[in-house]
Amino acid sequence: MMPVTMPMGRCVARLGIVAVLMGLAIGTASARIGAGPGGATGLGSGPGGNRSAGRALAVQLLGSASLPPGSQSLPKTPTRSLAVPQQTVASGDLIDLKAYFLVPMGATSCRTFVETHPPLGTIATESGSGGGPGVPTLLSMTFSLAHLPAFAQVADLEYSLQGAPDQRAYLRLDAQVVWRPVRRPGTLIPRSDRVAIAEIRGSGGGPGLEPRILQIRGLSLAKLISAVNSEPTFAPGLVGCGLVNQQANINFFPLGPTSVPNASIQVEVNCAAFQLKTPVGAVELQSQPTVRLLTTIFRAA
Repeated sequence: MMPVTMPMGRCVARLGIVAVLMGLAIGTASARIGAGPGGATGLGSGPGGNRSAGRALAVQLLGSASLPPGSQSLPKTPTRSLAVPQQTVASGDLIDLKAYFLVPMGATSCRTFVETHPPLGTIATESGSGGGPGVPTLLSMTFSLAHLPAFAQVADLEYSLQGAPDQRAYLRLDAQVVWRPVRRPGTLIPRSDRVAIAEIRGSGGGPGLEPRILQIRGLSLAKLISAVNSEPTFAPGLVGCGLVNQQANINFFPLGPTSVPNASIQVEVNCAAFQLKTPVGAVELQSQPTVRLLTTIFRAA
């Protein structure tokens, strides 16, 4: 297995075959299935609300799949190669519903059919192939839900194809949904805090250089607290970072710099998430609005 970098600006850790990006035609689907046979793998644990909603979304996503007319449902995996998903999201909060089919055309023809009849409400995000000496050729496609509900971080429908006898193909479908953990009230920074102190490293500096210390007060502090408190949770295991050139540790104080901090955040520029620590514990949060605001505050100081 080797890492695959997600397109479309999504910072999601994936494991699977090499992805080959290509432009796929988006049209109106013609033949669709119900939820079909399959099993659910809920690898994470947590609040039932988001997890239950995530499973319902996976059922809906699997039911939106388009298939060539004459496709036959199969009760279990037809080959060893299709026994596992060709790509999977590296998160403990993943739900994966699967289904198997025998389609009345070759793998390449089936891929063309799906490209021109994509699942409703999705956009094509990946296409790939894999194989080699002694290893059957597999074709794959991924369609992602165009508009994610608030409780979901990832909602993908993946097609995996392998050739079958008589110019037909075996198909594995995976509806993969990563649900966001519910944010507890105790993971909010009090709006009454008076000051935040940032210790900033990087941004052109090298290792060993003294950090820059910055106090954040007034309107800037109010905007920062509001941004952090508004961020949705980020599912464990999905933190993807680009080249990190600036890091900041920020402590929030209820009374002043000499009081005991009641919250802290650790932010790295170009990371999809950051960690907030409060007395009730730590939580991973989505980072883009907060990082953009901090970049503005740092530049203005």
